[in-house]
Amino acid sequence: MLAHERSFTVNDDVEVPSPGADEVWTVGAVILNREGHAFAQKRSRDRRLFPGAWDIVGGHVEEGETLLEALAREVEEETGWRLTHVRRFLGTTTWTGDDGGGLRHEADYLVEVDGDVDHPRLEWSKHSAYDWFGPGDLDRLKENRGPGEYLIHDLIARAVEDRPDDDAAGSLFDLLRADALTGPDQLRELYPNPNPNALRKETDRLTEETRALIGCSSLVFIGSADREGRADVTPRGGPAGFVSVLDEQTLVIPDATGNKRLDTVRNVLETGRLGLLFLVPGRPTTLRVNGRACVSARPELLARLTPVGKPPVTALVVQVEQVYPHCPKSLLRADAWRPERWPSADAQPTSAEVTLAQLNLPGLTLDQIEEAERESLRLRYE
Repeated sequence: MLAHERSFTVNDDVEVPSPGADEVWTVGAVILNREGHAFAQKRSRDRRLFPGAWDIVGGHVEEGETLLEALAREVEEETGWRLTHVRRFLGTTTWTGDDGGGLRHEADYLVEVDGDVDHPRLEWSKHSAYDWFGPGDLDRLKENRGPGEYLIHDLIARAVEDRPDDDAAGSLFDLLRADALTGPDQLRELYPNPNPNALRKETDRLTEETRALIGCSSLVFIGSADREGRADVTPRGGPAGFVSVLDEQTLVIPDATGNKRLDTVRNVLETGRLGLLFLVPGRPTTLRVNGRACVSARPELLARLTPVGKPPVTALVVQVEQVYPHCPKSLLRADAWRPERWPSADAQPTSAEVTLAQLNLPGLTLDQIEEAERESLRLRYE
C-alpha cells in the first residue's frame, strides 16, 4: 500500500495510467456509503456538458497534477470530503462531449472518503441535487442521457453490484455505527441528569485556586482538531508551572522539542480552538480548560515564558472560555500514582518495539530504534 502527499492510501493493485503528451484527461470517483450505495450529483441544467444528468465526482486533471492528485482535489472541491483510500481502478474510457472540448480520456476509481457523508458541500453553481444509489435505483442514472451515454450508470452499477466481500461486510465501526445513538434525547433515556453542582462548577475564568493548580502542573494534554474535525491529543511536559497564566482568562504554552509534525499548531491555525487537561504528578486532581487559541511568535511574549529546555520559537495562547475541575475518580480508579499497581515492564511492549512495528521498514532493527531513542532523549532539549 502506497502513501501519497495528500494523506490518502492506494491499494497495491490499483492501476494509474500515464497520460500522453497533449492528451486531455479527467478522473472520476465512485464513492460508496456504509450501506453500499453510490454517491452521484445532478449537473445543473445550464451546464454545456451533459446538462441535467447524474454524474460521479470528478473533473479535469490540471497541469502538473497526477491523476490521483486530481482525484483528491476534485473530491474535496465538489463535496467537502477528504479522499482517504483508493480501493480499485474501474477502468479508462475515451469520450467526446457536446461542448466542443474534443476527446477526453477518463480514469475512474472506487474510493473511500472522510467527512460528513450525509451533508456533502456541493458546488451549487454546477450541481442542483445529490443522492445515493443502490441496486434498485440504477435506472435513474440514465435520466437525460442518450443511448450510448450510460457510462455513469455502468460505473456505479459495477461498483455497487460487484463489491468485494470486504466492501460488502463494511468495517466493524460501520456495522456498530448502524444502530448507534444519534441524539441527546437518546442519551438522557440512558443517563440521569447531572448533579446541579457538576454544572455550576464550570466557570469562564480562572480562580486563585485553579491558577495555583496550573502552577503546580508539569504535564498537560492538549486536544485539538482540524477544520474537517479530525481530532488529535498530544502531551506537553515541562517544569511545574511551565504553562504561564497571564491573567484570569489567558494562558500561554511554550513550544518544546518534538517530532516536528506540528499537528497541534497546524490545527490551531485552522480552527483557533484548544482543549487542555492539566495533571499534577502524584495528585488525583485534574483541571479541564477549553477556549479560543492562536499561535504567537511575539518576542516579548516568548521572553516571559518558562523555557522547556530551550527558548521557545512559538507559543500557544489560549483565551479561557471553560474551566472545569474534575473529581479524582478517574485517576484513583486507574491507580495512576501507585507504582505497586503498575504493570511490570515485561508485560507491555517497549516504546522501541511499538515504533519498529509502526514503521514496518525492511532491514530496520530493534537495536537501531533503541539507539535512536537514547540519542533523542540525550538531546531532548536541542
